[in-house]
Amino acid sequence: MNNVAEKSYFLIGKKCFFHRYCDSGFRTKWTGLWRLTRKYLEYYAIKINEEWLSPKNIQTFVEEKETVKHIYLLKDFVVEEEVFVPENEPILIIVLNVKNNSNEAKYLKIEFEIAANIRDWNEDWYERDYEITYRKNHFVVKSEKGKLAFVSSTNGNFIGYHFYKTHYPEGKLQKCFVTKNFLIEDRVNSNEEKKFSFLFACDKDEIFELEALLKNYDYLVGEKRNIYKKILEENNFVSSIDFLNDLFKIAILNLKKSIVDFDNQKVFVAGYPWFTQVWGRDSLLSIALNPFDEEACRSTFKLLANHQSEDGKIPNFILLDGSVDYNSSDATPLFPIALYSYLKRFGNVSLVLDLKDTLYKIFEFYKKNKNEDGFVYSPKNSTWMDSLEREGYCIEVQVFWQKALE
Repeated sequence: MNNVAEKSYFLIGKKCFFHRYCDSGFRTKWTGLWRLTRKYLEYYAIKINEEWLSPKNIQTFVEEKETVKHIYLLKDFVVEEEVFVPENEPILIIVLNVKNNSNEAKYLKIEFEIAANIRDWNEDWYERDYEITYRKNHFVVKSEKGKLAFVSSTNGNFIGYHFYKTHYPEGKLQKCFVTKNFLIEDRVNSNEEKKFSFLFACDKDEIFELEALLKNYDYLVGEKRNIYKKILEENNFVSSIDFLNDLFKIAILNLKKSIVDFDNQKVFVAGYPWFTQVWGRDSLLSIALNPFDEEACRSTFKLLANHQSEDGKIPNFILLDGSVDYNSSDATPLFPIALYSYLKRFGNVSLVLDLKDTLYKIFEFYKKNKNEDGFVYSPKNSTWMDSLEREGYCIEVQVFWQKALE
């Protein structure tokens, strides 16, 4: 498969996201199953009889709006691995369709190797330990950071032993916990297909509920498909250039995927996989340019306002644990600009009135920090080029303040 090893994908819902390479690899410290800035699943690997599903035997990769499929050609079987993240649940679902491609009945052995790595985004190595409970078709592994559950639709056996493992994706030392392997044994007739479903869940271990979600796989996929269909119908763009039409659809759906459940609030995050925090600059620029999803816009404004500094600064970013960084020279003037775009789109005057104290503090900040020419100084690393030690009276920041004052 050409260039598949260099390409990766994201499956995203409001409550978790999954990152992996198209050739089935988990290659970096950022691949795996995440809930915003916390990782849960390091990797999984599947062996069919004595063959691992891997870049060596993958034949096709298919990406749809809601799901992806990895298709593998083995000695006796064709295996389709469909992967899916629902819109409103912190879970990953894997559906294996196994077809016996031979002329005789075959013994089938499916073996799962699973590694948990429950850590925060800014961690590498840590000293935490894990506890695990095994049952006939599931396990729950947990540490002080959270818990990861695994459920199979088919009963099997946990074999071998669990252990701690260190490895170095991208040269970064990582610690993970490899569980006992999960084994399913079956028999498949010639040209017969059999389906096996599996689920991983972040911080959710009510097994009966997880089993019900696994059984309702088709409903969950249909629900997400309908959500995407409605978004595209409500945000239509038609030109004579097919490329632009397709690009617009991708952009709108990506904007939708940036809306997450952030401590029970529907807000915008900046991007996957590194920037799954609420960034003032990114979310406010997005709202200013294209106010999208009234509830997400409103909740984002309120979250940023609730964390405004005493001297009036809007946060640079907010973490799920409540930590706040204020090193942004542009988020503060972008707040009234974005609020005006929101007001024009949705007409919610009551929100503006609710935020009047926030706006007052913003303009007080401007009055206290402008020089005799009306310019505001930007400290190092505080503009959109925050990886550079850029400082001074940066031109785009002055434009933002001019626009905010209109």
